[in-house]
Amino acid sequence: MKRFLQQSVDVKSPAVQIDLCMEDFAKMNIRKTLIEVALAAGAVISLVEQENQQQEDQLAPYLEMLRAEEGVRTKVYKDTKGIPTIGVGFNLTRSDAPQVFQQCFGDQCNDVMARAKDPNRGMTEAEVDRLTRYDLENTFLPRTRGAVKKFDELPLGARTALVSSAYRGSLLGSPKTLELINAGKGKEAAVEYLKNREYEQSKKEKTGIAPRMEREAGGMELIGAPAPSPTTPITPPSGTPDKTANPNATDYLVKKGDTLGAIAKRTGADVQTIARENKIADINKISIGQTLKIPRA
Repeated sequence: MKRFLQQSVDVKSPAVQIDLCMEDFAKMNIRKTLIEVALAAGAVISLVEQENQQQEDQLAPYLEMLRAEEGVRTKVYKDTKGIPTIGVGFNLTRSDAPQVFQQCFGDQCNDVMARAKDPNRGMTEAEVDRLTRYDLENTFLPRTRGAVKKFDELPLGARTALVSSAYRGSLLGSPKTLELINAGKGKEAAVEYLKNREYEQSKKEKTGIAPRMEREAGGMELIGAPAPSPTTPITPPSGTPDKTANPNATDYLVKKGDTLGAIAKRTGADVQTIARENKIADINKISIGQTLKIPRA
Protein backbone atom coordinates (compact mmCIF):
# COMPACT_ATOMS: atom_id res chain seq x y z
CA MET A 1 0.00 0.00 0.00
CA LYS A 2 2.82 2.38 0.90
CA ARG A 3 4.58 1.63 -2.44
CA PHE A 4 1.29 2.23 -4.27
CA LEU A 5 0.75 5.61 -2.63
CA GLN A 6 4.31 6.72 -3.37
CA GLN A 7 4.54 5.59 -7.03
CA SER A 8 4.48 8.19 -9.84
CA VAL A 9 2.92 8.07 -13.29
CA ASP A 10 5.09 8.58 -16.38
CA VAL A 11 3.18 10.66 -18.93
CA LYS A 12 6.08 11.96 -21.08
CA SER A 13 5.10 10.08 -24.22
CA PRO A 14 1.78 11.19 -25.79
CA ALA A 15 1.18 7.64 -27.03
CA VAL A 16 1.75 6.14 -23.60
CA GLN A 17 -0.32 8.89 -22.07
CA ILE A 18 -3.26 8.00 -24.29
CA ASP A 19 -2.92 4.27 -23.63
CA LEU A 20 -2.64 4.63 -19.86
CA CYS A 21 -4.85 7.63 -19.32
CA MET A 22 -7.83 5.82 -17.76
CA GLU A 23 -5.63 3.57 -15.61
CA ASP A 24 -3.53 6.48 -14.43
CA PHE A 25 -6.53 8.58 -13.50
CA ALA A 26 -8.07 5.63 -11.68
CA LYS A 27 -4.87 5.14 -9.68
CA MET A 28 -4.62 8.85 -8.97
CA ASN A 29 -8.22 9.02 -7.76
CA ILE A 30 -7.82 5.94 -5.55
CA ARG A 31 -4.60 7.35 -4.15
CA LYS A 32 -6.27 10.69 -3.48
CA THR A 33 -9.20 9.00 -1.75
CA LEU A 34 -6.90 6.91 0.43
CA ILE A 35 -4.89 9.97 1.41
CA GLU A 36 -8.06 11.87 2.26
CA VAL A 37 -9.30 8.95 4.36
CA ALA A 38 -5.96 8.72 6.15
CA LEU A 39 -5.95 12.46 6.87
CA ALA A 40 -9.56 12.34 8.07
CA ALA A 41 -8.79 9.39 10.35
CA GLY A 42 -5.79 11.25 11.74
CA ALA A 43 -7.93 14.31 12.36
CA VAL A 44 -10.56 12.23 14.16
CA ILE A 45 -7.92 10.57 16.34
CA SER A 46 -6.44 13.98 17.12
CA LEU A 47 -9.85 15.36 18.07
CA VAL A 48 -10.56 12.36 20.31
CA GLU A 49 -7.19 12.78 22.02
CA GLN A 50 -7.85 16.50 22.53
CA GLU A 51 -11.31 15.77 23.92
CA ASN A 52 -9.91 13.15 26.31
CA GLN A 53 -7.21 15.58 27.43
CA GLN A 54 -9.76 18.33 28.06
CA GLN A 55 -11.96 15.86 29.96
CA GLU A 56 -9.04 14.78 32.15
CA ASP A 57 -8.16 18.42 32.83
CA GLN A 58 -11.76 19.10 33.91
CA LEU A 59 -11.64 16.14 36.30
CA ALA A 60 -8.25 17.08 37.77
CA PRO A 61 -9.44 19.42 40.59
CA TYR A 62 -12.00 16.87 41.78
CA LEU A 63 -9.53 13.97 41.59
CA GLU A 64 -6.91 15.90 43.55
CA MET A 65 -9.47 16.82 46.20
CA LEU A 66 -10.77 13.25 46.57
CA ARG A 67 -7.27 11.78 46.81
CA ALA A 68 -6.42 14.29 49.54
CA GLU A 69 -9.64 13.67 51.49
CA GLU A 70 -9.99 9.89 51.04
CA GLY A 71 -6.40 8.80 50.61
CA VAL A 72 -5.36 6.18 48.05
CA ARG A 73 -5.26 2.46 48.92
CA THR A 74 -4.47 -0.34 46.48
CA LYS A 75 -5.59 -3.04 48.95
CA VAL A 76 -8.97 -3.50 50.60
CA TYR A 77 -9.47 -1.97 54.06
CA LYS A 78 -12.42 -1.19 56.35
CA ASP A 79 -13.54 2.42 56.65
CA THR A 80 -14.74 4.09 59.88
CA LYS A 81 -18.08 2.26 59.53
CA GLY A 82 -16.45 -1.12 58.93
CA ILE A 83 -17.30 -1.18 55.20
CA PRO A 84 -14.81 -2.94 52.84
CA THR A 85 -13.26 -0.14 50.79
CA ILE A 86 -10.51 0.20 48.20
CA GLY A 87 -8.86 2.81 46.00
CA VAL A 88 -10.07 6.34 46.65
CA GLY A 89 -12.88 5.52 49.07
CA PHE A 90 -14.68 3.07 46.76
CA ASN A 91 -17.29 1.10 48.75
CA LEU A 92 -17.06 -2.51 47.57
CA THR A 93 -20.50 -3.31 49.02
CA ARG A 94 -22.29 -0.75 46.84
CA SER A 95 -25.22 -2.29 44.99
CA ASP A 96 -23.84 -1.00 41.68
CA ALA A 97 -20.22 -2.06 42.33
CA PRO A 98 -20.34 -5.03 39.87
CA GLN A 99 -21.78 -2.78 37.13
CA VAL A 100 -19.13 -0.09 37.75
CA PHE A 101 -16.32 -2.65 37.50
CA GLN A 102 -17.91 -4.15 34.37
CA GLN A 103 -18.16 -0.77 32.64
CA CYS A 104 -14.70 0.25 33.79
CA PHE A 105 -12.69 -2.93 33.17
CA GLY A 106 -14.74 -4.87 30.61
CA ASP A 107 -13.61 -8.48 30.16
CA GLN A 108 -11.14 -8.16 33.05
CA CYS A 109 -13.78 -7.00 35.55
CA ASN A 110 -14.10 -10.37 37.36
CA ASP A 111 -10.35 -10.65 37.84
CA VAL A 112 -9.98 -7.02 39.00
CA MET A 113 -12.88 -7.30 41.43
CA ALA A 114 -11.59 -10.59 42.84
CA ARG A 115 -8.20 -8.97 43.48
CA ALA A 116 -9.88 -5.88 44.92
CA LYS A 117 -11.65 -8.00 47.55
CA ASP A 118 -8.54 -10.04 48.35
CA PRO A 119 -6.45 -8.33 51.12
CA ASN A 120 -3.34 -10.17 49.89
CA ARG A 121 -3.60 -9.07 46.25
CA GLY A 122 -5.38 -5.79 45.61
CA MET A 123 -5.44 -3.53 42.55
CA THR A 124 -2.68 -1.73 40.68
CA GLU A 125 -2.32 2.04 40.98
CA ALA A 126 -3.36 2.38 37.33
CA GLU A 127 -6.54 0.39 38.00
CA VAL A 128 -7.35 2.51 41.05
CA ASP A 129 -6.90 5.69 39.00
CA ARG A 130 -9.08 4.31 36.20
CA LEU A 131 -11.82 3.29 38.65
CA THR A 132 -11.79 6.67 40.41
CA ARG A 133 -11.97 8.61 37.15
CA TYR A 134 -14.79 6.46 35.84
CA ASP A 135 -16.80 6.65 39.07
CA LEU A 136 -16.31 10.41 39.37
CA GLU A 137 -17.25 11.11 35.76
CA ASN A 138 -20.20 8.71 35.52
CA THR A 139 -21.60 8.64 39.05
CA PHE A 140 -20.72 11.49 41.38
CA LEU A 141 -20.38 14.48 39.05
CA PRO A 142 -23.74 13.68 37.34
CA ARG A 143 -25.32 13.06 40.76
CA THR A 144 -24.09 16.41 42.09
CA ARG A 145 -25.08 18.27 38.92
CA GLY A 146 -28.54 16.73 39.17
CA ALA A 147 -28.99 18.01 42.73
CA VAL A 148 -27.37 21.45 42.41
CA LYS A 149 -28.75 23.99 39.95
CA LYS A 150 -26.16 25.80 37.81
CA PHE A 151 -23.43 23.63 39.34
CA ASP A 152 -20.92 24.42 36.59
CA GLU A 153 -21.35 28.16 37.15
CA LEU A 154 -20.30 27.97 40.80
CA PRO A 155 -16.77 28.83 42.01
CA LEU A 156 -14.36 25.90 41.80
CA GLY A 157 -13.94 25.79 45.59
CA ALA A 158 -17.70 25.38 45.97
CA ARG A 159 -17.88 22.69 43.28
CA THR A 160 -15.13 20.56 44.80
CA ALA A 161 -16.74 20.91 48.24
CA LEU A 162 -20.12 19.77 46.90
CA VAL A 163 -18.60 16.77 45.09
CA SER A 164 -16.70 15.86 48.27
CA SER A 165 -19.95 15.94 50.23
CA ALA A 166 -21.81 13.92 47.57
CA TYR A 167 -18.95 11.38 47.56
CA ARG A 168 -19.44 10.82 51.29
CA GLY A 169 -23.22 10.69 50.89
CA SER A 170 -24.01 13.74 53.03
CA LEU A 171 -25.15 16.25 50.41
CA LEU A 172 -28.20 14.38 49.15
CA GLY A 173 -29.20 13.54 52.70
CA SER A 174 -29.70 17.19 53.63
CA PRO A 175 -32.66 18.66 51.68
CA LYS A 176 -32.55 21.96 53.61
CA THR A 177 -28.88 22.43 52.74
CA LEU A 178 -29.61 21.75 49.08
CA GLU A 179 -32.51 24.18 49.12
CA LEU A 180 -30.29 26.95 50.50
CA ILE A 181 -27.50 26.13 48.00
CA ASN A 182 -29.92 26.33 45.09
CA ALA A 183 -31.21 29.65 46.44
CA GLY A 184 -27.64 31.02 46.34
CA LYS A 185 -27.44 31.28 50.15
CA GLY A 186 -24.03 29.74 50.70
CA LYS A 187 -23.40 30.93 54.26
CA GLU A 188 -26.80 29.74 55.46
CA ALA A 189 -26.26 26.41 53.68
CA ALA A 190 -22.90 25.96 55.45
CA VAL A 191 -24.53 26.50 58.86
CA GLU A 192 -27.36 24.09 58.05
CA TYR A 193 -24.93 21.49 56.70
CA LEU A 194 -23.13 21.24 60.04
CA LYS A 195 -26.36 20.65 61.95
CA ASN A 196 -25.63 17.00 61.54
CA ARG A 197 -25.49 14.05 63.96
CA GLU A 198 -22.50 12.53 62.15
CA TYR A 199 -20.64 15.83 62.45
CA GLU A 200 -21.34 16.15 66.18
CA GLN A 201 -20.37 12.51 66.79
CA SER A 202 -17.11 13.00 64.89
CA LYS A 203 -16.26 16.07 66.96
CA LYS A 204 -16.73 14.07 70.16
CA GLU A 205 -14.70 11.13 68.90
CA LYS A 206 -12.16 13.42 67.19
CA THR A 207 -12.27 11.55 63.89
CA GLY A 208 -11.49 13.06 60.49
CA ILE A 209 -15.12 13.42 59.38
CA ALA A 210 -15.77 16.68 61.27
CA PRO A 211 -12.76 18.57 59.82
CA ARG A 212 -13.70 17.36 56.36
CA MET A 213 -17.30 18.51 56.78
CA GLU A 214 -15.99 21.89 57.96
CA ARG A 215 -13.90 22.15 54.80
CA GLU A 216 -16.97 21.25 52.74
CA ALA A 217 -19.04 23.87 54.59
CA GLY A 218 -16.30 26.41 53.92
CA GLY A 219 -16.56 25.70 50.20
CA MET A 220 -20.34 26.16 50.37
CA GLU A 221 -19.80 29.64 51.81
CA LEU A 222 -18.37 30.69 48.46
CA ILE A 223 -21.81 30.25 46.86
CA GLY A 224 -23.37 33.68 46.40
CA ALA A 225 -20.35 35.47 47.90
CA PRO A 226 -19.31 38.61 45.99
CA ALA A 227 -16.07 38.25 44.07
CA PRO A 228 -13.23 40.59 45.11
CA SER A 229 -12.47 43.52 42.86
CA PRO A 230 -10.38 42.50 39.81
CA THR A 231 -8.24 45.59 40.39
CA THR A 232 -6.99 44.20 43.71
CA PRO A 233 -3.16 44.06 43.49
CA ILE A 234 -1.48 40.64 43.28
CA THR A 235 0.41 39.27 46.28
CA PRO A 236 4.10 40.30 46.10
CA PRO A 237 6.70 37.57 45.49
CA SER A 238 7.89 35.51 48.44
CA GLY A 239 10.55 37.32 50.45
CA THR A 240 9.40 40.78 49.40
CA PRO A 241 8.57 42.88 52.46
CA ASP A 242 4.97 44.08 52.51
CA LYS A 243 4.82 47.50 54.14
CA THR A 244 1.02 47.38 54.27
CA ALA A 245 0.90 44.07 56.21
CA ASN A 246 -1.28 44.10 59.32
CA PRO A 247 0.95 43.68 62.42
CA ASN A 248 -2.02 42.18 64.29
CA ALA A 249 -2.45 39.34 61.77
CA THR A 250 -1.34 35.75 62.41
CA ASP A 251 0.22 33.40 59.86
CA TYR A 252 -1.60 30.39 58.41
CA LEU A 253 0.14 27.79 56.20
CA VAL A 254 -2.18 26.47 53.48
CA LYS A 255 -2.46 22.67 53.53
CA LYS A 256 -3.72 20.16 50.99
CA GLY A 257 -7.51 20.28 50.71
CA ASP A 258 -7.80 23.80 52.17
CA THR A 259 -10.16 26.37 50.69
CA LEU A 260 -10.36 30.02 51.68
CA GLY A 261 -13.85 29.41 53.03
CA ALA A 262 -12.68 26.51 55.21
CA ILE A 263 -9.75 28.56 56.54
CA ALA A 264 -12.11 31.41 57.37
CA LYS A 265 -14.40 28.98 59.20
CA ARG A 266 -11.57 27.56 61.29
CA THR A 267 -9.96 30.88 62.14
CA GLY A 268 -13.16 32.88 62.68
CA ALA A 269 -12.19 35.41 60.01
CA ASP A 270 -14.21 36.47 56.99
CA VAL A 271 -13.34 35.20 53.49
CA GLN A 272 -13.31 38.67 51.96
CA THR A 273 -11.25 40.07 54.84
CA ILE A 274 -8.61 37.35 54.36
CA ALA A 275 -8.63 38.02 50.60
CA ARG A 276 -8.08 41.75 51.13
CA GLU A 277 -5.41 41.21 53.76
CA ASN A 278 -3.43 38.93 51.42
CA LYS A 279 -4.22 40.82 48.20
CA ILE A 280 -5.87 37.74 46.67
CA ALA A 281 -7.62 38.64 43.43
CA ASP A 282 -9.33 35.25 43.00
CA ILE A 283 -10.64 33.64 46.20
CA ASN A 284 -10.64 30.23 44.47
CA LYS A 285 -6.88 30.32 43.91
CA ILE A 286 -4.67 29.59 46.90
CA SER A 287 -1.66 27.29 46.85
CA ILE A 288 -0.45 24.52 49.13
CA GLY A 289 2.44 25.89 51.20
CA GLN A 290 1.29 29.50 50.78
CA THR A 291 1.39 31.57 53.99
CA LEU A 292 -1.71 33.65 54.60
CA LYS A 293 -2.07 36.54 57.02
CA ILE A 294 -5.21 36.01 59.13
CA PRO A 295 -6.45 39.22 60.81
CA ARG A 296 -7.11 38.85 64.51
CA ALA A 297 -10.65 39.48 65.64
